[in-house]
Amino acid sequence: MPLIDLQGATAGYGAGTRIRIMAGHLRSLVRRLTPARFLNVMKAEGNRVLGRTRINSMPFFLKIESSGLCNLGCRWCTGSRTERARGERQRTRMSLERFQEIIDETGKYLFRVNLYGFGEPLLFPETLDMIRYCSHRNISVVVSSNMNIRQDDLAEGILGSGLEQLIFSCHGTSGKTVKEFMGPEAEPDLAFENVRRVVLEKRRQRSRYPIVSWQFCITGFNQHEMEEARKIAAGLGVNEIRFIKPWFPPDAGREWHSSLFPERSVMKGERRSRGCAWPWRGAYISCDSGVLPCCREELFVRNDYGNLSETGFREIWNGTSFVKSRKLIGNPGGYIPETPVICRNCPELGFPPAVPEWEKE
Repeated sequence: MPLIDLQGATAGYGAGTRIRIMAGHLRSLVRRLTPARFLNVMKAEGNRVLGRTRINSMPFFLKIESSGLCNLGCRWCTGSRTERARGERQRTRMSLERFQEIIDETGKYLFRVNLYGFGEPLLFPETLDMIRYCSHRNISVVVSSNMNIRQDDLAEGILGSGLEQLIFSCHGTSGKTVKEFMGPEAEPDLAFENVRRVVLEKRRQRSRYPIVSWQFCITGFNQHEMEEARKIAAGLGVNEIRFIKPWFPPDAGREWHSSLFPERSVMKGERRSRGCAWPWRGAYISCDSGVLPCCREELFVRNDYGNLSETGFREIWNGTSFVKSRKLIGNPGGYIPETPVICRNCPELGFPPAVPEWEKE
């Protein structure tokens, strides 16, 4: 059976979407650039090009999961799983104090924090405090939210936090398709109204930010709603709508696979030309303070490269697992089974995706 051609967790549909996603990163970099951050980026890119495994730079972006708890049940999302396998990460909330510790240690070098993971970040008030903590330190923050939140002052809170970009995730325009993807609790009308209020509050305050981006994951059962989504997006006044190729496991039903994204086989030993830059540029920090090179294999605690409740970030960043990952990415053919790291399971390096651990139990 062919495997889905994974391009990270998501990939844009068309060059325009990919360019807009890249433009967001560049916008954050330009807005938040300082001499220390510029020097750090140059060091990081130099380390990556030269293939150094123990590096003299810090990450210039982080993805931090403020909450692993969610109010919806999107299909195939690990955060919405109700049954936990042995060793699976517990879904919890990161404390404001822990978040502040992370920013205090790394903030000098960061130009961007993606403050979301497998939960809904805007469910809890401390997320807005986290955004403000970054904003006061000239760090861009991006949040991805389903916006299914009943809170009268939500728009005012978002504007007051200094958020740079709000990614609004809604995968359909009708209740039927949205619920099929995001679960029976999803309320698209509520989400659209919350987005509308954010846009109106931006206009009232004459603010350019946050940039509001509607992210629409395309499936076989919702792709017919793409044109309607464009019309709704124009009516809401969002800055952009992104049509995205989502991740599904190979055994997902045919209805999940859009004809817009052909399937391709990932052959063992076939390395993607672009490789991966994550272990030189950034890291993923889970809601329980586990540190990983990215979010692809975050489900199990045993995959962590370290935990910030036990070790400082700098030590983990140049620790054994990160060094092994950088070595593997630089030379996929030189992988040593006795020194496993989760990057070994990544199709970006030409390896076939591993069977999810919960299917092995």
